[in-house]
Amino acid sequence: MKKETFMEGMRRRIFRAHRLAPKFYDVFHLQLGKYSDPITGFDIIKFDKDLHVPKGKSLADTVQERYGEEGVKLVKELLLA
Repeated sequence: MKKETFMEGMRRRIFRAHRLAPKFYDVFHLQLGKYSDPITGFDIIKFDKDLHVPKGKSLADTVQERYGEEGVKLVKELLLA
């Protein structure tokens, strides 16, 4: 299996963010670009802080309660990229 180069990975992350941005906005009413970086990918820490996840509660549970399964799937897709 061919190993992905740094540039290929960066292109893949940029393309994914571009493709998912409208859906991300529809679900979360936030701009995905604020949490996207072509080198590191999705900034889950910044996203967690902006959602004001209650202390002792997981981001996954908070997203599930507020945005449903569609929100959870979207975050997973961004993280597993």
